[in-house]
Amino acid sequence: MPEFDFTTFVKNLPQEKLVELVLKFAPNSFREEVSNQHLDVDKARTAFDRIAKDIKGLFDDRNLLYEPYEFEASLEGLSERLSGLWDRFPVETGKLFLFCIQKIEEVQDDGMLYRDYPEEYFEGDTFLAVIQRYILILPFGQKIEFVEKVEKELESSGYSTFSNFGNELHLIYKDSEKPLMKEVFLKSLSREDKPNHAHYYRFLRDILNLEERAYILEKIYHSDKSLCLELVDTLVQLQKPETAIQYLEALRDANSNPWVFTEDLFLKLVYLKNAGGKPIFEDLISGLKTYKTNTLLGRVIEFYPDKRIEFEEIGKSASHHFYLKYLIEKDRIDEAHQLVLASNTLDDQSILHFFKKYCEKYPGDATAYFIKLIDKELPYTGDHHYESIVNLLQSIFKVNPIKAVEIANSIKKDYKRRRNLMAMLDGVF
Repeated sequence: MPEFDFTTFVKNLPQEKLVELVLKFAPNSFREEVSNQHLDVDKARTAFDRIAKDIKGLFDDRNLLYEPYEFEASLEGLSERLSGLWDRFPVETGKLFLFCIQKIEEVQDDGMLYRDYPEEYFEGDTFLAVIQRYILILPFGQKIEFVEKVEKELESSGYSTFSNFGNELHLIYKDSEKPLMKEVFLKSLSREDKPNHAHYYRFLRDILNLEERAYILEKIYHSDKSLCLELVDTLVQLQKPETAIQYLEALRDANSNPWVFTEDLFLKLVYLKNAGGKPIFEDLISGLKTYKTNTLLGRVIEFYPDKRIEFEEIGKSASHHFYLKYLIEKDRIDEAHQLVLASNTLDDQSILHFFKKYCEKYPGDATAYFIKLIDKELPYTGDHHYESIVNLLQSIFKVNPIKAVEIANSIKKDYKRRRNLMAMLDGVF
């Protein structure tokens, strides 16, 4: 039997039934919206002015301004009441919403719209949703003008309020407006670079050809890693690998910090250079020292298998943590074991993870290490430390039950006043 489709059911209801349901369940906000749409000009103006006055009055209520959630609910509720009027007074509505955005920043600067305990702060999502509904009904020219004003206000803001505005362009632009938006956006790229350019690129990506994508990405690729990778892929599709290499090397030269020129970007660069017959050996050595990851070590060796030992020594010197991961991935467990025993830089978590996984292969060393960690935990009180002790005892019990019971009994004797620890140890094995 096919799944019930409520939408289809409603569409097939008789008109009389639909009228009955609307009259019965329509919320007051919907009734007011429809009523406002049918007011004569003078009454509509009076209604608009009254609601606008109430909205502005919210910013004079200092008690309300210290209740962020209540303020946002009040602002949303009053703004919703404009929905039956804003198509008749679009300019006035736009000015009112811009006033609200500006005032919100002002009162935030004064320490309001925030409460310390319980912590509350004005998020603005519900008010933003109202603004988005208003923008959607504007003619394209007015829409562009108003959105530019909003973006200018948000760019200068020191708060994350309305931060979703750039990510939700689909809520204010119709699909039919995308071609017009593309022309506006392409022209805007000749002006000063703005953070919202990346949002517009992603919004319009599906109607851009490869040449347009490359043109835009060449101007904004530095915004984040994903855009840089997309630029490189686009240039490769356009059969311009040399240009892609130039952009990657320019980015690396500008900021080689691995948080900026990431491992993904580095690998893209060396693969392109290798495909183009360019030397990459020195790049690979530099990459191993910079990124210090097991994944990169494995990929570097794929380029020069005969240089494996040299690359492994570099990887080991760069980071014992990631070299241990590399050895385990390659199933070189005895070598990993020797590294664990000899290293002075491995963190406790890495060593603990190793011995928990391979405790049966190296029972003596594993037991000794678990005991060492128990001795570290015992001076401290608190359930977190007690849970660690119990877990370590359980790990010892897997390979040396007699020793585990002996340690547990010793702890019960020496730390019997720690009731929570005693309770956890009861019946642990």
